[in-house]
Amino acid sequence: MDISDKLTKQDFQEILLNTYQKGQESEMMEVVEFVNEIKKQFLTALSKQSEQD
Repeated sequence: MDISDKLTKQDFQEILLNTYQKGQESEMMEVVEFVNEIKKQFLTALSKQSEQD
């Protein structure tokens, strides 16, 4: 599965902005937490996209 085929440019932008904001809010965000947050947001966006199809 190619993620770029499933998500729009706006979906990617929202994921990056949300992740950036969470990173800024937390003083000590571990890399594992950061990666898990990105993964969670991708899965949520893919799920929403599947519901629309």
